[in-house]
Amino acid sequence: MLNEKNPDTHYLQFVQNVVRDGMVYALQDQNDSFAECTSEEWFDQWGNPLSVLCFWDDADDALMCSQDEWSEYQLAEYSLDELMIEILPAMYEQEELVGIAFDPQLYGSEADPLQLLVDLISEIEHQNLHDEYDLEPLKKIVQDAQQENRVIH
Repeated sequence: MLNEKNPDTHYLQFVQNVVRDGMVYALQDQNDSFAECTSEEWFDQWGNPLSVLCFWDDADDALMCSQDEWSEYQLAEYSLDELMIEILPAMYEQEELVGIAFDPQLYGSEADPLQLLVDLISEIEHQNLHDEYDLEPLKKIVQDAQQENRVIH
């Protein structure tokens, strides 16, 4: 079951849908940079807002956000494995946040990438899909990060 540290309905639906579908969507520019904005909730040690890289569980929702400053961005698809093994750990190391299902006005949920990884693992187990994923290396990533006791926000 999902960790209830983030009871936001959009967040919970995102986690359930991404695990069920095995896919996540992003917008990227020609340099493969993710669509991003600054956090309104989380700040670094100097008081500067953290970067939020945006992801969606639905391709159409992502494409609706391909406007204004993101008008040149293209839809990118990532498997759940890529998200968990490559993207989220890198975001954690870079102290970036995950933007969950932002709308065209940039309203959405912000999440710690490590907490999202924990919740994805939990949801994989809850949906009884653990045979489809090698969860032990992912659990080790979480354990190592928790031992460092480093908090993003």
